[in-house]
Amino acid sequence: MHPAEIKAALTIAGYKQTDVARECGVAPTTIGAVINGRSRSEKVENWIAEKIRRPVVAIWPQWYGQETELVLDETERSLVRAFREASPASQATALKAVGISAQTAAATGERIVSTGSHARIAGRDFHEDSARKK
Repeated sequence: MHPAEIKAALTIAGYKQTDVARECGVAPTTIGAVINGRSRSEKVENWIAEKIRRPVVAIWPQWYGQETELVLDETERSLVRAFREASPASQATALKAVGISAQTAAATGERIVSTGSHARIAGRDFHEDSARKK
């Protein structure tokens, strides 16, 4: 779920983040961090899930996974990192090698736009000769 949906569900159920913090015995900032996926707390996650009547996997699939979620192993993550750090031309070649055209990638949001020695991919700038900026 999106953090705004979690907050709205808590409000609909009649709770504020301060209520969650008090009930779980944690700082209010912890609640915000858990809701936004920046931190983990099984106690907080379970409390929220119970109060909004949703399974934790539906609220935080990134932590609990689900059958439809794509989970990458270390080799696959390395490939993704290498692809992101490659030049737009190399990315286009790699996409073509697996049967994905640059137009298809663009249509699905995988935009590759080259301007001189810089490129913009998925909204992030990086220099072709260096690793992606953090």
